[in-house]
Amino acid sequence: AAREGDAQVLHAQGRDACSAVVAAARSVIVSSDDAAQIIRQYTSAPILVLPLGHPQRASTSPQFGHVVALGRVDDGKHPEVLVNLAAADPRLNITAIGRISDEGRQRCMTRAHELGCDQRIWFTGAISDAERDAVLATAWAGVQLRSGHPGQMSASITELLARGIPVVTTMTTHGADAAGLRVI
Repeated sequence: AAREGDAQVLHAQGRDACSAVVAAARSVIVSSDDAAQIIRQYTSAPILVLPLGHPQRASTSPQFGHVVALGRVDDGKHPEVLVNLAAADPRLNITAIGRISDEGRQRCMTRAHELGCDQRIWFTGAISDAERDAVLATAWAGVQLRSGHPGQMSASITELLARGIPVVTTMTTHGADAAGLRVI
């Protein structure tokens, strides 16, 4: 059952929790010009666009077929689709970087074993910044699947794009396709 103020319920009603907070703010910080444009409709307060910091991609060597999913892994991000993707195309190696429950990892790896792709998919859990940077340096593409999101943009998508890694996503309410970003 939905709770009062639940973001998904508000979104379905054409309302959001953000507008009231932004309207009361003395200033707002966002990570993109698109976000600033959206927030501008709720406030006349100063808006600072502060893009997420990122390392340069110049020294990387993407490996064909190395697909990454970045960020906490839970059922709402459909890790089973990553397993199915690995099973569907033997050219793909998939690394999911981010916290995942032991039960979730076991469920995904059991399914990967059943489909014969368990040697080409990894759920790393939380790793160090240096380990993450090493994995992302070889990423050919990123994927960010999510259901039940109330329209927010993903910091994981932003980080992948900032590193020059093209991203495929199911997040449809953040805006239109952009350079390197394909919304499906």
